Amino acid sequence: EDIEVAWSLKSESLPFGFEFIRHAQFRDINFGERGKGSETLKVANQTAIRSGFKLCKYCGMVQKPPRRKRDAVDEPVQTHAIDCEKRKSEDPLNLIECLYLYREFESDALRILVPFTKVGMDERVVQSFMAAVPLGLKRRFGGKVDHLRMTTHEEPGKDNGPARHYIMLYDSVPGGTGYLHQLLSQDAQTLSDVLRMASEQLNSCRCNAEPDKDGCYSCLYQYRLGRAMNQVSRDCARDILDELLGSLDMLERVDCISDIEINPQFDSLLESRFIA
Repeated sequence: EDIEVAWSLKSESLPFGFEFIRHAQFRDINFGERGKGSETLKVANQTAIRSGFKLCKYCGMVQKPPRRKRDAVDEPVQTHAIDCEKRKSEDPLNLIECLYLYREFESDALRILVPFTKVGMDERVVQSFMAAVPLGLKRRFGGKVDHLRMTTHEEPGKDNGPARHYIMLYDSVPGGTGYLHQLLSQDAQTLSDVLRMASEQLNSCRCNAEPDKDGCYSCLYQYRLGRAMNQVSRDCARDILDELLGSLDMLERVDCISDIEINPQFDSLLESRFIA
């Protein structure tokens, strides 16, 4: 009921669509320091070590491991604030063993289905397409759009079909600033301009002249990509956009993009290459 407007390609061979959601709830969870600990936990279909934070239940001081193994004997096992009543106690009951932190906020959002093109579908496709969208936004709006954030969203496929990969473009300003609604103005022409300008930048970037480069900071690379940087490919993003732009004239209004049919033949990258 929060979907105000949705668009989909009238094409069985190229599943793609997007929708504007007036009220979307986001929960950002901090599972502690990455890679520390031994026990794994599955969240959002991703299994990883999520050790959480260990802290004193009286003063809140976060516990840290010894700086050096040889100093482990000399250092106290627990860390407490100066005025903590348990400062000189090493009782394990002083500590909360695993604490997760989270924040929750509500804003508007634009949900975009990552297109199932001839390139196929894998993490490289998702990250490359997600890196191309901010490039087009900066060119279309002529400046910084840092208040617009992006994250991925995956849903299991219907009837054992391929999973659906979405990009959630949301406004970090609670309640929204109107940018996202503007993207779907004039029959979604603004969003089409964003994708077209991103494609133009990728095709004209000077890194195309260097065979050993598949992107640079003048086009796709961004510092905020972090660990996903090695999955970002200029050539992959360019191929996706070039194929997509040739079909954007077939956009039609729909109720929501969750009903878009995805060809099960494109369940993996190898299968899509075989079909091509």
